[in-house]
Amino acid sequence: MSAVALVASNERRPKKETTKRFGIDVLAAGAASAMITPFILTIDRSIVENTSGRSTLLRSIGHSVAQILRRPVSFICSAPYALVFSLYFGTYIAANSLDTYENIKTRNPVYKVETGGFVKFSTVTATNSGLSILKDSFFTKFWGKGTPHALPGKCYALYGLRDALTVACSFNLPPLIAPYLPGGLVTAQMLTPCAVQFVSTPLHLLSLDIYNRPENLNLTARMLEVRKNLMKSIFARMLRILPAFGIGGVANRGIRTSCLDNLQRKGEAFTAAEVKASLQQ
Repeated sequence: MSAVALVASNERRPKKETTKRFGIDVLAAGAASAMITPFILTIDRSIVENTSGRSTLLRSIGHSVAQILRRPVSFICSAPYALVFSLYFGTYIAANSLDTYENIKTRNPVYKVETGGFVKFSTVTATNSGLSILKDSFFTKFWGKGTPHALPGKCYALYGLRDALTVACSFNLPPLIAPYLPGGLVTAQMLTPCAVQFVSTPLHLLSLDIYNRPENLNLTARMLEVRKNLMKSIFARMLRILPAFGIGGVANRGIRTSCLDNLQRKGEAFTAAEVKASLQQ
């Protein structure tokens, strides 16, 4: 192979690899989202129904599990399932594609490297919050108390603050504290999203209470209502967030890392073979 042909081949290959790298990002995000959506939807519904008084946590969970077992296709094709899947697929793909874009831009020789900083935090937060608020506004109206009505602006603000805390503790904080924890990044990925529930769950319940009781109540009265369901809701949201940003995050990272490592090895082997062939000629 001539030097000119080798250069042309190496110029074409990165373009093909760029498409494959973003394709891997989509694959990892989709697989992780499909894995956790049934569990997330079950917990989300139980918390909203418990807070509104439509059902208890356990009764609502039992109803959802029965629906999954008896009518799985109907469950997967439902609007609530689509909203939850879209939320996590959008969040994972935003994080994955930003990492890939930054690595390509900086010509990082390691495909799987994860980035950080304000750009990633703000982009992933905006994606997660937008889709999460869309999902929660639907759930709040669909399973909330009384006739469905528009959510007050305070509800959207509380949901947004809740999501910003969750994203920061799920994507940005784990790499920073991983060196100090036994088990490293996996432990950090599991621990931080659960720990933040002690702060984010009261915000979630306060938003639900504002919707369920639209009358003009002071903060003290609302926090008394929030406290009634606080501890069991924190526990439920920990169970929910563990697959969402713990198991799901680990699965997303694991699939992406494995596939990118395999792609990189193949690319390096291909280049080495071409260089060897050109030298022999």
